Amino acid sequence: MKTGFIGGTFDPPHYGHLIVAESIRCAAKLDKIIFMPAAVSPHKIHYPSSSSGCRWDMLKLAIKGHQYFDACDYELKKGGVSYTIDTVSWITRESQFKNNLNSLIIGADSLLEFETWKSFSLILELADVLVAVRPEFNLKNVSTDLLRKVTVINTPMIDISSTGIRARINKELPVKFWTPDAVVRYIDDNGLYRS
Repeated sequence: MKTGFIGGTFDPPHYGHLIVAESIRCAAKLDKIIFMPAAVSPHKIHYPSSSSGCRWDMLKLAIKGHQYFDACDYELKKGGVSYTIDTVSWITRESQFKNNLNSLIIGADSLLEFETWKSFSLILELADVLVAVRPEFNLKNVSTDLLRKVTVINTPMIDISSTGIRARINKELPVKFWTPDAVVRYIDDNGLYRS
């Protein structure tokens, strides 16, 4: 089975995440996309995120009913800072994944920082790295050596972000069509993102 793993804080998950994941799944001919929410992102250590439980619940609601999407709470259960190398190493050992052809899906912005990630060269050895690139992204800022080791996949331009959703909710603006209705209801029911 060809499986793609996509990480993030998903605070909240939104249609941008889902559209990019589906675009990558189709382009790379993956059988399954597994979303893995981070306990604490190493690039967002000082960022106050919603609780792990809320983010997990919202992610499950966002992907519910999509036959090619699933979620894994390994990083949430592990706790602490979620380093990609630790997760990729776990995937290669975990019985349900170790015999798969596993790919790590990252965004183009992450590619710019990729060589600063913990054990980035080992990540490249353990998993195929698929990079979601928006039409306007300039790859000239990425080293040629790194570009040879990853697969760049063009994805649609989706100008939706979790930051934007949180800001809109805080200003009491609607977020319908930004994230699935079930996620909107969960946010409302739990009073998330309001100061």
